[in-house]
Amino acid sequence: MTLKPVIGAILSLLLGAQAAVGPPPAGSSAPEAPALVAPLDGTKVSRRDPLVMNWIPVRGAASYRLEIDRANKRDFVSAFRQTTPGTSLAAPTRELGAGSYRWRVVAIHPGGVEKPSEVRRFTLF
Repeated sequence: MTLKPVIGAILSLLLGAQAAVGPPPAGSSAPEAPALVAPLDGTKVSRRDPLVMNWIPVRGAASYRLEIDRANKRDFVSAFRQTTPGTSLAAPTRELGAGSYRWRVVAIHPGGVEKPSEVRRFTLF
């Protein structure tokens, strides 16, 4: 296991503690998408090691949905989806199997407005 995911998780916890949460202020702009923290794009991880996905919370989000799919898929519909009120989730590395994947986090705002993050990639071996 590399230290990059661990360092990213620590940064997420530190930055997440300072990030604003709660309802958006009156007159605020459109809902924001979460900023991904870890793992970094292109990370390679053994299926035996934990892989924790971390992101920075956004103001007004009621929950977040982690989506993981094979790198060659266009839509995030098949491999893994899980919703959480928090800002991190462990990927099911053993269940996913070896291969290349993409991941993103969708902020779910009140009223059903969803804002996806950027897409990152990782490889399980």
